[in-house]
Amino acid sequence: MGAEADAWTRFIEQCVLKRKSVKDFESLVKTFSTTNPTTSSGLAAILLKPRSLPSPFAHPLIPRYIERLLEGNRLAVHDVLLTLLDASPYAARTEKPNEKNQERHFDKSNAPNTTDAVKDLRLDILHRIAKLFAGGWAPHTAEWWRSVKALSQWMSSIATHSEGFQLGEDALPLEIGTIFSVLARSERGSSALTSSLTEGKS
Repeated sequence: MGAEADAWTRFIEQCVLKRKSVKDFESLVKTFSTTNPTTSSGLAAILLKPRSLPSPFAHPLIPRYIERLLEGNRLAVHDVLLTLLDASPYAARTEKPNEKNQERHFDKSNAPNTTDAVKDLRLDILHRIAKLFAGGWAPHTAEWWRSVKALSQWMSSIATHSEGFQLGEDALPLEIGTIFSVLARSERGSSALTSSLTEGKS
């Protein structure tokens, strides 16, 4: 972990430990980022990196902080989705011998061992993303497409693991489906799809 990531990790930990409100957190982030610039993907990795428990990053404030960072365009939806996917059971794969060009198989034994608290945290984050879209919030068109691509990666991974993982054990697929549905029905989504179809016909 580099100096930049270390600084942001300590900063977020202190905000959680001091129970900073979402409004105060937003203000502090604005000030802190002037001397400690970071990228959306870097910030997502810091916020969502799997850690040993107990950890400030497993606190219920984290989803609320992430929601505000998304609203303020300091975090990109696709970065949050892909980071969550990387830390989810659906990202665990093994490749059997002599199957280099064949479908990769899911091995549940390699899936991250997550507690109910961490699962609830991830679900809360996904629920808040769906709520943002349902409430009319929308990223710019390029980010909309990146978000759709990230959701497609989620759904592809879920489908790949359907034989080795009981989907009923996990509510993540349902939340991913909800986000995709809300995103597709959004005004920005309709506009992006219409534009894509128009370009395809030209």
